[in-house]
Amino acid sequence: MLNLLRSSKLELRQSYIEMLMAIGLAVCMAGALIFLEETDAQQELTQLESQMASNAAVHQPEVISEVEVSSAQIELTRLKSRVNYLTRRQTERDDWNDVQAILFANHGSQKGVLAELQSLNWQHGKLEFEGLSEDPAKWQSLMNNMMLFDRWKTAPQILHAHRPLNRSSPSEASLVEVKVKANLWSQATNSLVNPSAP
Repeated sequence: MLNLLRSSKLELRQSYIEMLMAIGLAVCMAGALIFLEETDAQQELTQLESQMASNAAVHQPEVISEVEVSSAQIELTRLKSRVNYLTRRQTERDDWNDVQAILFANHGSQKGVLAELQSLNWQHGKLEFEGLSEDPAKWQSLMNNMMLFDRWKTAPQILHAHRPLNRSSPSEASLVEVKVKANLWSQATNSLVNPSAP
């Protein structure tokens, strides 16, 4: 019986570690892709500006037609918009990484703040998560840590906290289930991630 309990704990711990590694790898890969896209866009912008400068130096202004000027301006506007988009995406990703670091630093047995993180959803700048804790004061500790992050549009708030009725053992009857919601941006570029923690 003890061997089964130990192997069950080891399997849970191993799956938790694998999940964190997968999330970390996905975040790193996405960050690298965004960095490459942003670098390419900036290089294109630099090349276009140098082309326009060399064209202006070599040719007389009368040689460049109005159509070419307007198409170059449209391309320049498009490239600037792309750079702004990628910069905003990177800022959003950095914000998400910071918030996720706060959540996972306070998750599990490391600090004992959360007994169990049941769900974690992040979409279009809106964060929502649910978890179980033996002590509601521990939730307050997590909320204080979340408030230290100063870029919230709508600060994290506990939507509801109640004791679950469907727990099987008497020791679990003291657990408190809490749901938290927050908003980081009014309008995100798109959904960055939708992780779901066990």
